Amino acid sequence: MSSLAAALAAQKPVRGATCSMKPLLADLDEIDRQALINAMNSSMAGTDISRALISQGHDISPTVIQRHRKGECHCDRG
Repeated sequence: MSSLAAALAAQKPVRGATCSMKPLLADLDEIDRQALINAMNSSMAGTDISRALISQGHDISPTVIQRHRKGECHCDRG
């Protein structure tokens, strides 16, 4: 095995371990949770949702928003 192959084999997958949206939604009060759900289901840009969340102290990137919207996160996969 080459040194690159060995290095790649030693890496543990990090991507997709958990979705930051699931604990965020669980921690928000009902009004904020519903506002976030409505925003996620609207045509509002992921960057705008991310900016609003960051302004309130939640470190959620636009990428996390988009992956969650598309169902590419692990929220729906048990």
